[in-house]
Amino acid sequence: MLSEELYEKLRAAQRGYCANKACGIKLDYSKKNTAPHVDHCHKTQAVRGLLCGMCNLALGMVKDNPNRLRGLADYLEEHLASTAVA
Repeated sequence: MLSEELYEKLRAAQRGYCANKACGIKLDYSKKNTAPHVDHCHKTQAVRGLLCGMCNLALGMVKDNPNRLRGLADYLEEHLASTAVA
């Protein structure tokens, strides 16, 4: 369980933004996809940070597997040119 004190420290350290630096979304309780989610390691239960709903869902969908995420990023980059609309 995350204490309110630790939660506030995380929020302050992240300046109210998603912990995924590539995301850039300001965490906002009033919106479903931007509400803060406490991210944690499923093996150790250690808290990693506060993520927006979309980033939290993405990590869950790939089961916290960095290789799967890298593979998806590579896949997207390989297909950007072929999916561009002329």
